[in-house]
Amino acid sequence: MNMKRKRLLLFFTYGVSLKTWKESGTLERDLVLYKKLQEEGVDTLFITYGRKQDLEIAKEVDVNVFCNTFYLPRFIYFLFLPFLIFVKRIKFDLIKSHQFIGTLPAVIMHWLSKKKYYARGGYVPTYFFKSEKYNSIKHFFRYVMTLFDEILIAKYADKILVPSDEEKRYLQERHKRTKDSIFVLQPNWIDTNIFVTNPEIKKKNRSIIFIGRYEDQKNPILFLESIKDIPDISVTMVGAGSLYGDVVSFVKENGLNVKVHEDRIENSKLPKMLQEHQVYVLTTSFEGGSPKTLLEAMSCGLPVVASDTFGTREAFENEEHGLKCELNSTAFKKAITTLLNNEEICDKFGMQARKHIESHYSLDTVFTTEYSLINHLTSP
Repeated sequence: MNMKRKRLLLFFTYGVSLKTWKESGTLERDLVLYKKLQEEGVDTLFITYGRKQDLEIAKEVDVNVFCNTFYLPRFIYFLFLPFLIFVKRIKFDLIKSHQFIGTLPAVIMHWLSKKKYYARGGYVPTYFFKSEKYNSIKHFFRYVMTLFDEILIAKYADKILVPSDEEKRYLQERHKRTKDSIFVLQPNWIDTNIFVTNPEIKKKNRSIIFIGRYEDQKNPILFLESIKDIPDISVTMVGAGSLYGDVVSFVKENGLNVKVHEDRIENSKLPKMLQEHQVYVLTTSFEGGSPKTLLEAMSCGLPVVASDTFGTREAFENEEHGLKCELNSTAFKKAITTLLNNEEICDKFGMQARKHIESHYSLDTVFTTEYSLINHLTSP
């Protein structure tokens, strides 16, 4: 692939920095796509909300960053970002926002420069806020801000990237202009060279793994209710959140063989942990896009058991890569037991899950689509 070098301005989510990515353990993973684009002639300037430390991190990982070295208050920096970029006389060919949150600076740059702008949505925030059903002034204010971002994107983005047909339909029903601008591109790509099947690692007998935040959305207590009466199982829970204490109490009170991790696990350690288990379970009420840990489990050859809800139902095929369930403990118990009691089905679903990830969620698949989009948007 040969072309004249181009420069992409990537606006980070409001408040997010390279330091944020590094501390969450996702820095290297999130940079891989842009490193690959750089190899093919597309240089990225990361527009972040970090300060001096972002410059140091950028040097470590060999990327270019524009950050808040002006030491302005965050919201002032957010408002004046387009002006600051113009003052620095930064040249670029294309604009991208990383999430549907804090998109105003990207839209203003689009207005001022007349350069094409595309918006990536790993999830649709307004759906999240509607589903969470919190009742507070703060929650209402946050909903209004995310709705404002969504309206800006729907009105001004040349292309909009969402992770599923379900979210595509959701936005198209709300914003008629998006009929031709929106399309599906999996933002939750998986590094299939890291998340792999490994026959050399012996799986724990009748083992189950749950990876997700200990919050109401993920229903960790429902998960525990589902597995508490299944005999002779080994269970691992990985996550962090406000329900951690409730999870630990439930495990102790019911005498369950469950290892509960209090914090998230570094991404580099997840493949081995997944490979040691037989079944992955996700009891989520809803998801924004295809849940990454579910896809990572599939990439490691695990059959999955997940709720048939918004954001998950399109991620895999029922009775081909795993089993979909109604959101209740009886349904989950039945599905988990079915897989644990039938090694042949487990292996079959796991093998087919791996192939599905290679075909639809690999870095190469996502890169090819995004690279073609960049060429399309920057062509004369």
